[in-house]
Amino acid sequence: MRESRFVRWYLPPIVWGSLLLVLTSMPKLSPPSLGVRLQDKIYHFAFYAVLGFLWVRAAAEGKKARVSLALRSSLLFASLFAALDELHQLLIPGRFADFADFIANVAGLFAGIFLFKTLFNRKLSKENSFIE
Repeated sequence: MRESRFVRWYLPPIVWGSLLLVLTSMPKLSPPSLGVRLQDKIYHFAFYAVLGFLWVRAAAEGKKARVSLALRSSLLFASLFAALDELHQLLIPGRFADFADFIANVAGLFAGIFLFKTLFNRKLSKENSFIE
């Protein structure tokens, strides 16, 4: 059975983004301790790195011609998502919007998008080496 375009490309970032919204909607979220200062920023960075990777992957749909636009648009729209996620926390009792969290989110997005670009370019260079 052939999987649909939606399931392959778009469902993963939708599910991951939804998970982020669920987690940030919990009034008293206590993630496991990492034993380091600013561990909440590490969590923000990591979760948004995954979102950035999945978002640009969906925008590109594995097509070389779409990657350049996908990189720029993904950073823009995923950053908007990150900002709205922080702002929506103003509506949650016990939560607050934090600009430092937003910066960690965007840094994670950059990292995830950069990782995608690196892996995509590596895949292209391997494919081209087989053609030559």
